[in-house]
Amino acid sequence: MQRLDETKLRLLALETLRALRLRYQLKELAERLGLQQSVLSRYVHGKVMPTTERALAIIELARKDYFPEFFASLLRKTPDGLYDLSQILQDQRILRTVGLYTSLLFSGSAVEKVLTVATDGVPLAVHVASELGAQLVIAKPVKDPVYTEFVEERIVRSPPVVEYVYLPKRAIRRSERVLIVDDFVRSGRTVEALLRFVERSGAVPVGVFAVAVMDSTARSLRERFPDLTLEYLVELPQS
Repeated sequence: MQRLDETKLRLLALETLRALRLRYQLKELAERLGLQQSVLSRYVHGKVMPTTERALAIIELARKDYFPEFFASLLRKTPDGLYDLSQILQDQRILRTVGLYTSLLFSGSAVEKVLTVATDGVPLAVHVASELGAQLVIAKPVKDPVYTEFVEERIVRSPPVVEYVYLPKRAIRRSERVLIVDDFVRSGRTVEALLRFVERSGAVPVGVFAVAVMDSTARSLRERFPDLTLEYLVELPQS
């Protein structure tokens, strides 16, 4: 995990505590952190900022012991066996926390573009791009009439369904550093299409970030792209 500037790091600790308070009691969090409950309460209510060292401890504890369970608890499985991430993607407090967390993970990568596809994950990508100070680029299933030149990529779904996504030509330029963001990586086909966009542009893929990923897909992506950084909050078993 890369080190952010101290102000941003301390702000992330506060946002993390506020998000965790949606599920966990303040007493439990205070005990796990070895802090007085009254001190933690002042952090949560913004009355005082934690020190840099304490902020690091809060974030590290959350990353190891709370984030996987916390974000998994916000997922809902539909009767059709699909996962609903709306409780995460429609809550601005949680999106703010995830955006800050992602900026911590990739703070040393000099990200210039954040690339996503036009799905429910766009609000997440907006927060990530904002926190990284990067430009957001969205691949769409239709050609934007504002532009005249495009590059396209094909996504083959299963059962055999072919989709196409488009980017304006030169939306990503040679040597630019690109972070791919998706809400849920199921098969990995969308991520692979976005990686092909980056490759065709001559840009540099610095990593992939998602809220959730299927465990078999995570293994497959790491095997196929061993030099690519893959980060996520929840790993789900293949059913």
